[in-house]
Amino acid sequence: DKMENSINPLAVPKGSKCLCEICQQPAKLQCAMCKVTYYCDQDHRDGDLVSIHEKICSILSNIKHQDTHAISEKERRDVKEWRNQQMKKIVDISLSEGYRMLHSQNYLRVIPAALQAIKYSKELYGTNNILIVPAYVVIARAAIGSGQYREAEQYLSQAQWVVLNTPDPSPAIQSQLHRNLGLLALANGQLGEARRHLAEDIYQSSLAHGPESIQTAGGYFHLATAFAGEDRPDVVLSLHNQVIKIWSNELQHLLTKEPLVPQEDTLLSPRHCPTEEPLLDPADQAEVIHMLTTICALREKQTRNLPPVMINLYQAIALLYLVLKDFSKAREFASKAGELAKGAKEEELISKLKELDSLIEQKSSLASKLS
Repeated sequence: DKMENSINPLAVPKGSKCLCEICQQPAKLQCAMCKVTYYCDQDHRDGDLVSIHEKICSILSNIKHQDTHAISEKERRDVKEWRNQQMKKIVDISLSEGYRMLHSQNYLRVIPAALQAIKYSKELYGTNNILIVPAYVVIARAAIGSGQYREAEQYLSQAQWVVLNTPDPSPAIQSQLHRNLGLLALANGQLGEARRHLAEDIYQSSLAHGPESIQTAGGYFHLATAFAGEDRPDVVLSLHNQVIKIWSNELQHLLTKEPLVPQEDTLLSPRHCPTEEPLLDPADQAEVIHMLTTICALREKQTRNLPPVMINLYQAIALLYLVLKDFSKAREFASKAGELAKGAKEEELISKLKELDSLIEQKSSLASKLS
């Protein structure tokens, strides 16, 4: 099916302008499905489609075709409430996809999703509402990742202005803002400024979620990067260990949510099993993979590594792949941890790793039975 049409000038209402969804330049193409989204060229159309449009096209179409003519006052209020719900759904989907692609480092794909989040956040809440800040933060983070530092600074300035003019902004919002101001400072080589913002990020995130939360772990990780730039290996090691500890605890907790023994009727009729929800949110999954594999790559390049430090790291990565049901990778990193523990004669760790090996085999066996 054709996914776009050329714009017919005669079909455009007088006084209306059809602007590209990505760059706001005059549009030449229109989405053939929703008929409310326009593009200046095929590249911007394709970029929007793979980023966010295919996930929200039907919602946009529903909003466009909602009949608002010749209805009562109550019906108009109901339609407005329904439209607001649909727009909030677009914002939520756009932000969720934006976070996921950020942590996967697909920075250019983030931008169309973030633009949708900004557009409908403004329509829902107005230009100065604190609820628009997450959308600014997402697009700023994408701009930092793609090297567009001036654009990132502009978006973060807008977010900062909203926060400064909001009485008692939430710690969670302030954490997001300071984390991205810190990342921008890091990208510009301003290490002192980066440390200041990232320390404030950790403080605000600790207020919002707790100092041992996975949300705060990202702050420790980025602050470690700032200290690495100042050649402070002891501080980097401590901060990375905190990240490993937080995620090890979280991954072990997630694994306790899964039964080790399937229900009898599940084994008899696997085709009737309900769809299994992933234990990790896609954005969290992408973030923890990035953080733990980055720490692992850095540690393995170092000539001096204390065995307990590497054992804890390998164990955390094994737990991660176990949660993701990549049993081959889980075994690989559990084996690395086990070999180090045996060489260091760490009896307590050897015992814990045997339990991990057993858990991997149990989870693998259960997955095989359900496949």
